[in-house]
Amino acid sequence: MNIREIEVISEIVNFQSFADAAYSLSYSPSVISKYVSKVEKELGIKLFVRGNKSSKVALTPEGQLLIQDMQRINIHYRHMIELAKQFKGTFDNVLRVGSQARLGNLVEREILASFLLENSKADMEQVKMSSKDLLKLFQAGKLDAFFISVPKNTKIDDLIYNLDNYSDIDITFLTSEKEMYLGISEKYLPHIKNEAPFAAFKDFSFAFAFPMSSDDSDSKAIEPFKALAEKSGFHLKTAYFGSHDTAILKLATKMPIAVTTTNIPAQFEGIKFIKVTDWESYTNVYFVCSKNNNKKMLYNLKKSIANYLKQAEANS
Repeated sequence: MNIREIEVISEIVNFQSFADAAYSLSYSPSVISKYVSKVEKELGIKLFVRGNKSSKVALTPEGQLLIQDMQRINIHYRHMIELAKQFKGTFDNVLRVGSQARLGNLVEREILASFLLENSKADMEQVKMSSKDLLKLFQAGKLDAFFISVPKNTKIDDLIYNLDNYSDIDITFLTSEKEMYLGISEKYLPHIKNEAPFAAFKDFSFAFAFPMSSDDSDSKAIEPFKALAEKSGFHLKTAYFGSHDTAILKLATKMPIAVTTTNIPAQFEGIKFIKVTDWESYTNVYFVCSKNNNKKMLYNLKKSIANYLKQAEANS
């Protein structure tokens, strides 16, 4: 077996199904299945319990033991590669871009897709985490740039004012997201197809794309939902799901969960996205980097952003 197969199998256990793993790891389901079968044949044992497409990923007793060794190998391999980059001085050639773990990052995805099409040899690493952790990594010089979504009751300057060399920070406004969509199972609210008032979802738990934390930005992002719920005559029930997009959508097909997103992400089987007609808030999306960062690929990424903004203005 090779390190790619070990890496993939180590990650599969973090998802609800092989299909979810394939979607999130950017592999086709057939490749995931091929990797698993090849490794199982080489080891002479079954690692996973086979079921139907909707079955949750489950390990055999032997798989539960061997997966721990695979995960250790994967961790050590990644650590070795990171050290090698720094020893060789190639770390400076890697463009490290951060963003928050949230659904529907359409602006970010469009910009990065355009950048990668125009810079096919770019060595780019993406990091997804909370806004607070993004700022910490940027402060430590571990990120070249990041995308950040800021609620209307928060100013971007208030988030970054305490960074070192604050005057050298370059902030680009990308868009204002003024709509809210809720992803729910197609079996719920069958009479509603495309849009509905917030009160229609009073029996749902609302899922947010970040873990429950003390992050002020995350907390403020929930305030408009609480205010609208109170105005609509019900108490807001919340759920949190971190960065594994497809896992919460899979869960939403089985339970009364409304997955919040400012844009409609890629279609997911069994889920419909409904626009909230009485939504009263908005979020602003920014791109942040240092004016003194002279990496060529960062310059090229900023060109892609400028082209996106020019096109957006032409289409408005």
